[in-house]
Amino acid sequence: MTQIDYVTTGIIVSQEAKFNLDDFYSVMKKWCSNHRYLIKEKEYADKGNGNFYIRWETRKEVYDYNAFEIDLTIRGKNIQKIDDSKEGLVEGKIEVEFESFMESDYHQKWSEPIRQFLRDVYDKFIRGNKTEEIKQELIDETYDLVNKTRSYLRQHAF
Repeated sequence: MTQIDYVTTGIIVSQEAKFNLDDFYSVMKKWCSNHRYLIKEKEYADKGNGNFYIRWETRKEVYDYNAFEIDLTIRGKNIQKIDDSKEGLVEGKIEVEFESFMESDYHQKWSEPIRQFLRDVYDKFIRGNKTEEIKQELIDETYDLVNKTRSYLRQHAF
C-alpha cells in the first residue's frame, strides 16, 4: 500500500498585482521543468467576473521507492485586463496555495502483508535518517517554488 507523508500544507502566497498571466504560468512551468516535475492540470474553472480557479498536481519520482508531489491551487480574484496594455497585463488579486507530500512504495511492490512488515522494518532500522533527508529535500524544493512565486508577484505588486 502506498504510504503518503504530508510535508507542507497551507502555504499561501497572495498578492494584488499587475502581471502577465502567461508569464506567470511560464515561470511556474519552467521551475517545474527545471526540477523534473511533471504537471497535471487537474481542474480549471472560470467563475466569471475575473475570478478563476486552477489546480495543478506536480510529481517527480526521486527514487524507485519515493515520489514527490507538490500540489498548487491558483485562485484569481477580480482579474481584469488592462486596456492600454500591449503586453497582455492584467491586474487583480492572485493567490497560490502549496501543499507537498512524499509517496513511499508508489509502485506498490511492498503492499502484501509480509512485505509491508519487511518494509516497515527496513524503513525504521536500516534506512533510518535517510527518509528524513528525503523529506527535507522536498521541503527545500517546495519553499524554493514558494519563494519563486512570491518574488515574481512582488516584482509586479501595485
